[in-house]
Amino acid sequence: MIEGYQRAVDVDSQAGSSKLKAKSLKNQGKAADGFFTISDKTSKVDWYKFTVAYSGQYIDFSIAYMLDGNLEFEILNSKGKVLYDSSKEIECLEGYYYHWAGSEYPKGTYYIKVKKGSKSSSFDYAVVLKKIV
Repeated sequence: MIEGYQRAVDVDSQAGSSKLKAKSLKNQGKAADGFFTISDKTSKVDWYKFTVAYSGQYIDFSIAYMLDGNLEFEILNSKGKVLYDSSKEIECLEGYYYHWAGSEYPKGTYYIKVKKGSKSSSFDYAVVLKKIV
């Protein structure tokens, strides 16, 4: 369980509504919460960002979610190139789950893009930058 993760009834979205308004995640930071309802369009996207201070820094990112439908998320560099696409890597199963992604990154700013995978999906989630080494 991610520290600070809450159920949908308690969630206020902390995500940015665009890449320019992305919520900044901090090292060893508190989880940022978000949600999508069945009435949200599939074009709705939640944005987060993190900064890597020097090349080769290890990032430990995690997302916990309570899902009915399909959840997708991507990690992009500052130029918009997709470095990780959950829809191509894992199957986000319905129910309560936790997904972890760790890797080394070059110096720069990175973005996490969370979206609905299908029209009938609804879910709440918590995303956290757990460690930068």
